[in-house]
Amino acid sequence: MPQSELIEKLVSYAQENPMATDTAEGIAKWWVQMPLKEVLPVLESLVEGGIWQKVRLDDRVLYCPIQNSGSRFHNGKGARLHPPQGRHHNKEGSR
Repeated sequence: MPQSELIEKLVSYAQENPMATDTAEGIAKWWVQMPLKEVLPVLESLVEGGIWQKVRLDDRVLYCPIQNSGSRFHNGKGARLHPPQGRHHNKEGSR
């Protein structure tokens, strides 16, 4: 799988599961079913791009999307985890 496609898959998963957090091994095995050696550099790229973060918990390193970052990771499409902040409508359609 090309790196850009894997990035899209991870960003899409994070959009659908914004509270998702896992080790690199768990992400490789359960989220994208790919070898860790292919997934880990992409996770590091997402961290460097400001979209995901690494969190140390005891002896483990967890990866998770940054909430409400508004950051973009340039992969040709400008992937974004969260939509821009703006006005929201209630059920009746008023602001």
